[in-house]
Amino acid sequence: MVHYFMKQHRSMAPIIYLEGNIAAGKSTLAANLKRLELFPVLDEPVKDWQDVEGHNLLELLYTDRATWSYPFQVLALATLGRRQTNLLANHPEGLTVLERSPQCSLRVFAQGLAEMSAIGQEHMAILRILRDAVAPPTQRPIHYIYVRTPPAIAYQRLNRRGRTEEAGVTIEYLTLLHDLTDTWLLREETNPVHVLDGTLTPEQLLAAALDIIQNLRGDVVPAQESQPIREE
Repeated sequence: MVHYFMKQHRSMAPIIYLEGNIAAGKSTLAANLKRLELFPVLDEPVKDWQDVEGHNLLELLYTDRATWSYPFQVLALATLGRRQTNLLANHPEGLTVLERSPQCSLRVFAQGLAEMSAIGQEHMAILRILRDAVAPPTQRPIHYIYVRTPPAIAYQRLNRRGRTEEAGVTIEYLTLLHDLTDTWLLREETNPVHVLDGTLTPEQLLAAALDIIQNLRGDVVPAQESQPIREE
């Protein structure tokens, strides 16, 4: 397998978002990219959602959507936006990779909850304002790497990893999220979207993602062998 390291960063390097369904394989990809230490890679802030002054809002969301859908989406946008702001302040010029974007929080997860009647249109209007506040326009190029995985396979992986909060997630819910992500990234998004086959092995997915990054920047060259993390 080929691995890579980064040469010196240049200005206006892109912001790259890793997107995909729950259990699509993007977290494993993010972990493997982070282990190479080529450029900053930030995970989805799941731990921030699991401990809000001792309260697990991710678990509350899945157990009582009617009550917790809107508060959770406010939290998700706030934490995703804070993470992005801090990263770009610390790395104003270099290429950066973030797992999940504020846009995804609104366009996929909040929209999905709205279609399930768990969030009202007045809530969606407020979330759009919040999205614009936490993720204002940037002059840096934005690219999306979409790990596109069939819902049935994502559901198998979800059950295999056995996170307590996800016990009530159904394949119907994953299918809804999959369809909303397709609509957003494949039909409506104006920034470049690079689609990866989520059924690839972690090694293949890592190599494919690095090829995309290499083509975007031209800063990536082969390095010494490093073993990727196996999918959870």
